[in-house]
Amino acid sequence: MHKEINATSASPSRSFNEARDVLYLYLIALWGKPFDLAAMPATNPGATDRPCIDRTYIRLPSEMTQQGHVTAQEVYIASAVHAAARRMDSQPLRPKTLSARQRYLIELVEDARVEYLTFLRFPRLRQLWLDLHPSMPPDPTPFATLMWRLSRGLLELEISTDDDFLVRKAIALFQENSCETDGVAVSREIGLRLAQDIGQMRLPMNEDGLPTGAIYRDDNQHLWLE
Repeated sequence: MHKEINATSASPSRSFNEARDVLYLYLIALWGKPFDLAAMPATNPGATDRPCIDRTYIRLPSEMTQQGHVTAQEVYIASAVHAAARRMDSQPLRPKTLSARQRYLIELVEDARVEYLTFLRFPRLRQLWLDLHPSMPPDPTPFATLMWRLSRGLLELEISTDDDFLVRKAIALFQENSCETDGVAVSREIGLRLAQDIGQMRLPMNEDGLPTGAIYRDDNQHLWLE
């Protein structure tokens, strides 16, 4: 699906204004309805903020750059489709007494759940997301590496070759519950079970600076009712 865009996006970078019309039409083609898109305010030169979702808009970075062989336009597509899937299929949760680690794992599973529902309908989107979620984690520290492997494993599912025990457990739990109708509740349950397992592993982590996920994924703030 995404390779057809290559001919229109040869530049290594692309602005939101250049990408917007294609994104708008792309999302209509997938879901049969429009989504309100807007650029995020620019911060420092060269900085890339996470996409975010508010009550009105899917907000995307004001500029995207090519990632390996994935063009800047395709990075925009990956981001917009993920955010639209969140808009369509996620419902907000109350954090209550959840720790930062528990919230992070719930978010990670919910990312995988909405993407799974999307690539069931549009299979080639999974490869686009995988291309932006390479096997090599960007942060080599143990906790960040495990989170990256979990995230990629839940995107790969049946094609995953990762033999880490926790990754295999996460995939099994996800596949066992993928048909549940109350999807966000399933993400919460699986996320809490994984967070408990990780706590027992006693991996060093900084709950005030949890790892950043794949570049195309939003900041997850819309998932929580504060």
